Amino acid sequence: MHRGVHLWTSRFVRRISVVGTYVSYLLLVLLWEPSKALGGAGFALLLLLGLLTVLGYVLICVFQLVLLWPQPGGMLDERQLAVRDRAFRVSFWVLSASVLFAALYGYLAADSGLFWLPQTSSERQAVFWGVWLFVTTLPAAVLCWLEPDVPFEPAP
Repeated sequence: MHRGVHLWTSRFVRRISVVGTYVSYLLLVLLWEPSKALGGAGFALLLLLGLLTVLGYVLICVFQLVLLWPQPGGMLDERQLAVRDRAFRVSFWVLSASVLFAALYGYLAADSGLFWLPQTSSERQAVFWGVWLFVTTLPAAVLCWLEPDVPFEPAP
């Protein structure tokens, strides 16, 4: 038996989980209205995309726990603190750039009327839940994306 990160928590799998989570949510939102015309098949597609989004969300959270497991007593060692701080730093810059881009987009969309802005309640909800997914997973997603694979260690 080996300790450490196994194949299912390799960097490649973690990156696929991060991209898959965000892409599946985006597809879920984009295909919401068109899928209604497909009846049962459209519902099955939306259900699959929703399940993929939830599964990806859970995997990202689990990967964070596997990669940054607290020591007994809940304390982090120096390396874990540095990894966590790096993830928070990168997340802050990504989130700041995203807010700046969203503000600029909102300004241009409202001013020119050429770009899409959410008008209905369901469109505003889709934007809200997308932002919620992005904000709540961003530090863990950065950690999943940047942290290298942990080598296998033989169990004592």
